[in-house]
Amino acid sequence: MDPDEIFLRTRDAMVRVFSLRDGRAISRATSDADIDGWDSLSHSMLMMAIENDLGIDLPLDRASRAHDVGAIVDLVSEVTASSS
Repeated sequence: MDPDEIFLRTRDAMVRVFSLRDGRAISRATSDADIDGWDSLSHSMLMMAIENDLGIDLPLDRASRAHDVGAIVDLVSEVTASSS
């Protein structure tokens, strides 16, 4: 899966988890400070949504430290590349 597709799927998960109207304002630089309601609980919900959507398991220690979209996309890219 390429990083652009991972970004789009991450953005879709964010729209659902954070009840956003749309994801057009989300970029790789978007962080937990930029999204109302992105706290530790919703972060866990986001990681679970991404895992379910993509059929992967993210390492908990690294997933818990990924607090911007770029870090999430990079982590998912690494996990999907290593599982191929």
